[in-house]
Amino acid sequence: MGTVKVHALKDLTGDAEVTTMRNKKKYLFDFEFTLEWRGELKDIGSCKGTLKYPDVTPDCDGEYDVLYEVDKHTPPQARGVLDAFVRSSAQGLQPAITSRIGSFIEAYKAEF
Repeated sequence: MGTVKVHALKDLTGDAEVTTMRNKKKYLFDFEFTLEWRGELKDIGSCKGTLKYPDVTPDCDGEYDVLYEVDKHTPPQARGVLDAFVRSSAQGLQPAITSRIGSFIEAYKAEF
């Protein structure tokens, strides 16, 4: 079938802080970033695009808004596979990214 991988992290901005309210720590953060992805699909060829995460905060509870874009040179026959494995939040690339964001949150809380 093929592979799709994150190629680069672009435009990471945001901030983070730890506050204490009523003797309870709160781990606050607000990030925005864009990931460039690339794929090589069997019998279709190369494809690429971006996933933009405009608002990553603790309030998201693992459900992030994602803006999906495909490069205009990507073969049209790749769209179905890319919709299923890059655009979809249920399988493929996005759940893997959500898992990595979760790992960041755990490490952030452990550090402070």
